[in-house]
Amino acid sequence: NWENPTFKVNFADYAMVENRLILIVKCDAKCFSQHGHNFGLTDYFLLSNKENQLKVLKKFEAKDASPIGDDLSASIIKIGKEKNALITTFLSTGNNHLERSIGINLISLTEIRNIGYIDTDYSNEAFYDFSDTPEDEYCKAMTIKCEFEIEENDNDFFDIIANKVTTSYSNGCIEMITKKEELVYTFNGQKYVDREKK
Repeated sequence: NWENPTFKVNFADYAMVENRLILIVKCDAKCFSQHGHNFGLTDYFLLSNKENQLKVLKKFEAKDASPIGDDLSASIIKIGKEKNALITTFLSTGNNHLERSIGINLISLTEIRNIGYIDTDYSNEAFYDFSDTPEDEYCKAMTIKCEFEIEENDNDFFDIIANKVTTSYSNGCIEMITKKEELVYTFNGQKYVDREKK
């Protein structure tokens, strides 16, 4: 119900935040669907253990519905020497394609701030009629797979190495073309950017 959404805890785990052990809780409420995409609200809570009781230090409440996708899981990764990030996943199969991306959200005692996205999967092949493309016409079928890892270094923010494989097709969807590339994402003071494009 859009007026009175029902929230569910989809993630809760501890992380060190500014030298304090904090419980990070992610709550989501699905509100409606549009063109096969789920829209909803996501709230975050930071809790601290004091005198054997969990106390809410900070809460971040969504004001407007936004695309939340089909996968509401999350995880915490070390993104710097003394920095942790909440990794969220956006997954959707709306509009005749599959797409998956991860959001990198820096955790502090005052905010949970998005500092980057990485597209990890895309495919429209399952919905594409290969036989319907004339031999001299551009083939729109495509698949992208991208795996990433955190590369620790001496910087305040570690680098992110992404190995991307793109599969496309020649005109008429006759010949498969595979392209492999390594992308390096570095922190520019505000967010993670592709080192080659910044």
